Amino acid sequence: LNELATPVPLTGASYTFTFDVACLFGWGRSEIGIYGVHDPNYPAGYQYPGQPAGSHNPSNLNLYSNSSLPQTIDLLGTVPVSTQCDGTVQNMSFTFSTASLALAGDITHIVITRSANTMSGSSYVGVDNFCLAVLPPIETGDYCCEGENELENPNFEAGDTGFTSSYLPTAGVFPGEYNVVDSAGALAISPNWNVTDHTLCGDPSALNSQFLVVNGKTQQTGSAVIWEQTITGLEPDARYKFCANFKNMPQCSFDILPQIEMIADQFSTTGAVQINADASDPCDWTGVELDFIASGTSHTLQIVLDETGNGDGNDLAIDDIGVFQLADPGLNITVQHQAQPQQITGSINTLATTDDVLPSGDECDYDWYVAEVTSINPLQVQFSTFAYGNNLGSFLPPSGTPNAAWDLTTTFPGYTFVDDTLYLVGMYMPACGCFDEGFTYQLTYNTRAAAGEQMTPETKAKIIDIITNGHQGETQDEDAQDENFIDDEQVEDFKVSMYPNPAKGILNITTPQSMLDRIEIHSFNGRSIQQKRLSEAKSETQLDVSNLAVGIYFVKIQTTDNKFVTRRFIKQ
Repeated sequence: LNELATPVPLTGASYTFTFDVACLFGWGRSEIGIYGVHDPNYPAGYQYPGQPAGSHNPSNLNLYSNSSLPQTIDLLGTVPVSTQCDGTVQNMSFTFSTASLALAGDITHIVITRSANTMSGSSYVGVDNFCLAVLPPIETGDYCCEGENELENPNFEAGDTGFTSSYLPTAGVFPGEYNVVDSAGALAISPNWNVTDHTLCGDPSALNSQFLVVNGKTQQTGSAVIWEQTITGLEPDARYKFCANFKNMPQCSFDILPQIEMIADQFSTTGAVQINADASDPCDWTGVELDFIASGTSHTLQIVLDETGNGDGNDLAIDDIGVFQLADPGLNITVQHQAQPQQITGSINTLATTDDVLPSGDECDYDWYVAEVTSINPLQVQFSTFAYGNNLGSFLPPSGTPNAAWDLTTTFPGYTFVDDTLYLVGMYMPACGCFDEGFTYQLTYNTRAAAGEQMTPETKAKIIDIITNGHQGETQDEDAQDENFIDDEQVEDFKVSMYPNPAKGILNITTPQSMLDRIEIHSFNGRSIQQKRLSEAKSETQLDVSNLAVGIYFVKIQTTDNKFVTRRFIKQ
């Protein structure tokens, strides 16, 4: 029996236990058991359950089951004793996790005795050089992005550390409690909890085993923060992705599916996200992501659980949480001009179609854009000649006349290139997946324009605005817009939010103030195909777009003071 100078906390961390053992003499097979003890009176003095000799017989892995003493004990590991009883010293070691120990508190003592397993024989042994050491946490995890993870202990392999929660950490995990475990099925209160570590599901050779389990409250009046961490060292104004993996763990009856919200200060997922994985599959996890822009060098990240449901359940597991700065996509294009015949070709990467792949993958969007240039220092664009398009279609001057698709390698069909004219040819890719937005361009005029040309931020912003929101009636090169269209500053105040985008069924439109009056959907060729007039000014409304064909559409939003703003959305 050894009383530890510093108790081992049950944080879920992993430890290694090593010692030397020699079989001095004996026969048959024997085994040594190492047990962890929690003594609530530590360090007041240890009490044996009866005579000291009684501690040598852990017949039920609990030396105290019939002793009426307050200690609890649990097996940490076993090591075999060599059948070669000649005094040869062998070094033995094993690892254990404190996450799954059935102790009432920290490990205060270590007991080394014979194993509870039935063995044949008896051996006299000598032991020496005991060492108990904490293992460094496993850094690998199956995260949503590659690169540097900004979080501490994102895979819970270091146990209950690096994060806070409004719930209480307990081994039993009753409502309003959490624990870091390596086997949710070991929790007797929830026999239906069947979960395998998220990383281990993707890579069976991984050493990961730990994850967070949360027993959510129900019939409450609001929500609770079940995980929170403040991170520092962020790059202001840079885009980041906050992601995590969730698995609901059902109860036997009246099960409530957990609904979570991910928050990064003023950014949050659009409403609660319901977690509904396959309960019969321990590796069926649900990934949830949130993109946010760092407003400073630090942000507080939260996972919030809705507690208003009525019934049982609302339990979930969480693993492999990540915060990653979106990577520069390295967007690259090649533009070729030829005079006879008059033709300009643009292509992602090289002119060959064999490398027509976006840096962020095929599931992401892109847009070519073309316009005449009136000045190169600073670079100024004649927006009455501006056109843009992608694999779903293009929009030509004036004011976005619809036309054929522009693929990743294209000759910009429908656009008329004038002789002896300098053109801006570029590509814009919105942020997608783990990649930040990409923006690149070239100038072409028989030969490339002189080096040193620079595009103003205003011109870049206007290009992205037209691609994102469609033409807003401009027919002049500057800002000669329809006076009823909201300009950039007014749009900032108006703050229209439209989600999800792309949309399959319901399209939500919201504003901070009750300004919505009339909503109209236009096809890419400008035809009005759906209208909605609100009976009174509202701050939010919904449109059912499930019957629309796949493609690009524009939503024209009219305010109560007869102002208009246009937003583009993609119907999946």
